[in-house]
Amino acid sequence: MKPFTLVSFLFILLLFFSMLGCGNGADDDNDDSGPSDDDGFLDDDSDDDNASDDDSAVDDDTLADDDTTDDDTTPSSNGFTIDFEDYDLGELPGPDWWKALQNGSSYAEVVILNEKASGKGMHLFGGLEIIDELYMGYRFDEYASNSTFQFEVKPEGDSYFAVGLYQLNNNYLNSEFYVDIHMDTGQLEAIYGAPQSSFDCPGFVPSNWNTINLSINFIDAKYTVYINGIENDICHDLDFFIGDGHPLAAFMVVDASGSGVGGDVFFDNFELVINP
Repeated sequence: MKPFTLVSFLFILLLFFSMLGCGNGADDDNDDSGPSDDDGFLDDDSDDDNASDDDSAVDDDTLADDDTTDDDTTPSSNGFTIDFEDYDLGELPGPDWWKALQNGSSYAEVVILNEKASGKGMHLFGGLEIIDELYMGYRFDEYASNSTFQFEVKPEGDSYFAVGLYQLNNNYLNSEFYVDIHMDTGQLEAIYGAPQSSFDCPGFVPSNWNTINLSINFIDAKYTVYINGIENDICHDLDFFIGDGHPLAAFMVVDASGSGVGGDVFFDNFELVINP
């Protein structure tokens, strides 16, 4: 297990809190993204006055959009699919992504995946020096129900990556669980519980495309790993880190800091399906 550093984790929470803002001012456009907006990321105020809002005077929510005609982002109550086909080639962040933390030479970009018929995908490059690290976050409307989160990944050689799900608690993002590459075995491992523990999850094929499916039992605060469509007997019904009922609201793709930790990793087809 290559743990995230405490400094990096606290930085992510502080940065996300600053992105949300205080919500005391009125909007000045229709997409809640201008520099003098009330927050610049999503609605959290009580004096929104856009003509295309969900009512005639003020917002009726306190944090995120609740319909498709509101003034900022379309809600994701049914989940989302990110296949990168509509993204411009070049360095992220793109639509809905944000760079929570970047140091050294690590970066993420959208590239053409020549070996896949689907076209574009995400390339995560992690530098090998101890200072090199990158946390790329994707924010979605929070939800509190059972779901499945899936992505395709291909690490080149001994490359490292981590992908984690985060809960939202009082405008702070807190890690609930993640999967990463075990630096000694080269296998996918699942990180779980409090205090955190890990299991290697057999079936992962390094240097090949793998489909990772995380079946999330939100009600019981557990998750199960599927690799290439096969349920993993070892990485099964693993506990969340916190599991206190606060909704899931983001995922992060990570190159963690550390000497020799990094390399080239390719991603495609992130998908979240929320159960009714």
